[in-house]
Amino acid sequence: MPFDIASKPELEIDTYFDCCPLANRPMCEGECYDVQMVRGRFVSKHILDFELDREKADRLCPSCPFNQL
Repeated sequence: MPFDIASKPELEIDTYFDCCPLANRPMCEGECYDVQMVRGRFVSKHILDFELDREKADRLCPSCPFNQL
């Protein structure tokens, strides 16, 4: 079942992306930034709440329109 942001009024719609192609779910800008920090090996992957596939991230993130880095 797709995520319905309207069902989560506590979330601010403008800070969440429609769907992160890597995590396959909505992701906020801060989570995206965390993924980039893990990709760059600046922080441990344990800060993420999903299992990060670095190879997949390295393929998807550089061309992702949501990536702010």
